[in-house]
Amino acid sequence: AGLPKEARYADDLRFRWTVHAEEELTEMRKEVRNIFIALREMGMQANPDKSTFLISIRGHQAKEWTKRWIRKDSKGSRHFHFGSDKAERVPVAEQFLYLGAMLSYRGFEVATVRHRIGVAAGHRERLRKILHARRVLSVGHRLRLWKIMAQTSQLYAIEAVGLTAEASKLLHVQTMRHLRAIFGSARHVDGDSDQLFMIKHGIPDCVELVRHRCDTLCKRLRQDIDLPCFDAPSILQWATKVRDALPAPYIAKARTQTPVVTPEAAVTSASQPAIQQGAPSPPPQGTQDADVEATSMFIKEIMVLMAFLCAGDPEAYAKSLSQPAVLPDVQRPEVLSVLRERGWEALLEQRDLCVDLKQRCALRYQWMPSKSIRKHLRDMHSDQFLPHEQDLLKQEEDLWGDLLPSVGGAAALAKAAQLLATEAEDMDVDRKTGKRPRIPSNNALGSQDKNQKAQGKGRGKGRGKKDAVSMEVQEAVQLMAAVTLQLVDQANRVQLDTSFQMTMKNEAGPENMLPIMYKVWAQWKKIQNEEPSKLDKPLRCSMMVALLMEIKARAQKLLQDEQQQERMKKLEWVDADGRWVYRKWCPKQEDLYLDQMRKPVPQARFIEQIDAAMELLVRPENTPRFQSTRELTPEMKGFAVSFHVDIGLRKEAEPLFQIFTDWVDLQAWVIGAIRIRPHRLKRSPAADRLSQWLGSRNGGR
Repeated sequence: AGLPKEARYADDLRFRWTVHAEEELTEMRKEVRNIFIALREMGMQANPDKSTFLISIRGHQAKEWTKRWIRKDSKGSRHFHFGSDKAERVPVAEQFLYLGAMLSYRGFEVATVRHRIGVAAGHRERLRKILHARRVLSVGHRLRLWKIMAQTSQLYAIEAVGLTAEASKLLHVQTMRHLRAIFGSARHVDGDSDQLFMIKHGIPDCVELVRHRCDTLCKRLRQDIDLPCFDAPSILQWATKVRDALPAPYIAKARTQTPVVTPEAAVTSASQPAIQQGAPSPPPQGTQDADVEATSMFIKEIMVLMAFLCAGDPEAYAKSLSQPAVLPDVQRPEVLSVLRERGWEALLEQRDLCVDLKQRCALRYQWMPSKSIRKHLRDMHSDQFLPHEQDLLKQEEDLWGDLLPSVGGAAALAKAAQLLATEAEDMDVDRKTGKRPRIPSNNALGSQDKNQKAQGKGRGKGRGKKDAVSMEVQEAVQLMAAVTLQLVDQANRVQLDTSFQMTMKNEAGPENMLPIMYKVWAQWKKIQNEEPSKLDKPLRCSMMVALLMEIKARAQKLLQDEQQQERMKKLEWVDADGRWVYRKWCPKQEDLYLDQMRKPVPQARFIEQIDAAMELLVRPENTPRFQSTRELTPEMKGFAVSFHVDIGLRKEAEPLFQIFTDWVDLQAWVIGAIRIRPHRLKRSPAADRLSQWLGSRNGGR
């Protein structure tokens, strides 16, 4: 191996070995040990744990050597043992951050870019309020601030490491995300591609910026600098290779709108004369809606042409015309093939397509809010899309059709015919023997056990009076249990439309609401005994109003505290705009996940909902029940306490029911350590025990 190549700095050392045989690996191990010995002899406190060892070797002998000298500790971390002592070891890593770049033998370009992207994202997050303050600073000031603080960190050390196509895409995506937020130019709203956006605002591509930095580095290295520790020729050679290997600028997928072409429009287009290529075509003649849409497309093409011409790049415009337009999703060949082979349900496996169809029309590729997509398809494309209501029972028929003789099709009908033939044969046998066919016993509650024998002749001994009475009581108890379970199930079904469950955590902290609930309960009881004339509302309404008043006060304080607002954003209770989000419980992951199907609630709107709910709670008939499942005490035990909340069935209580529905899984209630969820169709523990007892008495039926 020879002497290692080393680079010495003021506070660290870097060594590199290139080996080709097992003997050289052994020599390298000895040299590592000698390095630490020499450092200790010079009076330095060399700590191997603060060093990092990067290794990349291949071959059979390399694997054997790795198994012998690279081992894992109790925590699963790998270490290179270079000496006989157990403490003589160096941690082994796949990559190592050094001077702002990632050192690694595998994909160091992408690893470095990912690290720089994270650093730039941190700087941008700290300046996010300033960069998005459109009424405070101009766009030019905010753009210069982003270039100084974020882009310099993003492109730092890239000219020394290099750039790949994947890395250039990552840089392009982050740059467009930051700049579109600064300029307020969303791609799905204005329809501008990334290239058009950069041309409009004079923003160079990330690859061009890296190439410029490489040229600056090479120019500086070509100057006559005679320094003993500066290997300019080798560094210049590496910088030249990095510059020559830079990829082409990343071009995002084109997302131009393509209007729907009807047969009449196709005939009209074919009858028109050819138009000179290289200039926008005039709008076609047709209906009023078609004229408006075609005119807007024509004006947009004119604006694009002017932007390219002002930038002095007409070839780029011609290139943009030559790019094929993106077809609507239902006209793409791969989508059509999947539809013909496997049906519509197969499209659910393509996640990118499902996300795209949530906010884009599949026929016109027009963007719209997710809540308006169904209305748009129903109003504009009712002929192409059949209403979903026409096929509501198809899934149920697929699941249970085989179990129903009249619905299951040929297989079920054949099985039913076979059963009828078997019964007919049994009837023929009974006619030949002259005996009455036996009917299997399907007795009701309290019948005789199947295993009990009833053989012998004679009248037998009659039952005593006491046994007859006990049999009647047992049968009555079983019937009462069955009727009780039916009433419990019916009550659960009714509570689906009226009831909610409010769970309060019982943990030490200022957000705990259980002590407050106990104080309100005790005070209400005291006033009831001493001065009952002061009470004009029942206990349930008073406790509910007190709870909402406390939550409202906390929400108002949080709304005025900027530090708490930033803290809530880090905890993901609110989104970037400060709105309360919805988070649902995932049983598999045992964690809460963001519910993107529900629109976040602004904090001011949540306070207005509390005011509206308190006004409705003044009338006791709107809330028939607000009751805890356990008795309230000064020091509650257990992890949580549940409260049942019932909403009245009158018309006046409908707004209150809608408010509680909006509060289900809303993160605003974490300020009181509370979670609200709707009533579930589940029996109580007492009803479950009664059902198990009744099932055991009936032989498991």
